[in-house]
Amino acid sequence: MSVLVVGAGAIGQWLGALLFEKAGESVTLLARPRQLESLARLPMTSLSELPPGAQFDDILVTVKAFQVEEAARQLVESGVKTRRLWGFQNGYGSDEILASHFPGVWFGAMTTTIPVYIEDGKPMPGPKGGLAWATKHEKFLAPAWLNLLGLPCFAVARVDSLKCSKLLLNITCNASCALLDMVPAQVVAHGPMFDFELACLREFLAVVKANRIPLVDLPNYSVTQMAVLQRLPNLLIRGLLGAKITDARGQKPPSLLVDMRAHRPHSEVDVLNGAVVALGHRCGVPTPGNTWLHHHLKAVVKDPLQWERYRGQIDSVARQALQALKTK
Repeated sequence: MSVLVVGAGAIGQWLGALLFEKAGESVTLLARPRQLESLARLPMTSLSELPPGAQFDDILVTVKAFQVEEAARQLVESGVKTRRLWGFQNGYGSDEILASHFPGVWFGAMTTTIPVYIEDGKPMPGPKGGLAWATKHEKFLAPAWLNLLGLPCFAVARVDSLKCSKLLLNITCNASCALLDMVPAQVVAHGPMFDFELACLREFLAVVKANRIPLVDLPNYSVTQMAVLQRLPNLLIRGLLGAKITDARGQKPPSLLVDMRAHRPHSEVDVLNGAVVALGHRCGVPTPGNTWLHHHLKAVVKDPLQWERYRGQIDSVARQALQALKTK
């Protein structure tokens, strides 16, 4: 089978290699022109532009959520044909944008719980986790390669369950780390800041419950148990959830901080904390903590000079954030 991977970042390169080496698929990476030289070492074909009449069994779109609209438009303009389209974005909301450009095409949402980083020019995946996917279409039409990648691969019954279950993992110690220019272990160790994190998580869980979206477990992450932890005192949660965060990714900069340090002019906070806010509006559940994070990080992304007001100022930021929780 033929697979097109749109986006040659860490996830795109990693997935392309798995599809080629493990599943034996014919893989093409669609990348920026400036990336082609560094991608020449890979065994897959790398292109910056699709030839006329290109056809693929599957297209996997692995670009950032804020790049989905542009990527989808360029694919449509190229005239490419496909049997199945996959969205591989963090957060909530970009799948609808991507699928709307290909009406009538089988669409699947996919995510991974394996952290993948580029080190020495190569994608380096973490040792634990796997893939999970969902579709609103017929599951029996999914490709065989899903079970040939050498990883746990969970089929989830509902797309919104998949996206919200991963969203719970993505919003934890992410936006606050980006504002503070700190790693998760530092947030976990700071009592007031971690209390604010837990308040934001409780907002999210209230929003999911009100919207009747069931959470599901993902590879190596018992999301349903994380949800139950909200009933415990914060001190106990810090000992349980905080320890897991610190052990799993405590010293790794989360995705929003990676984007900030790379000086990207856009942020996925819109589809992370911003998505929680939007879901809260839908069901009438207040989300002051997530609203505060979304507003302030958006402002910093728009004007990077404002970052100095937050970087390393964890005591001050915690006071401001906790004060925002009193705004309903």
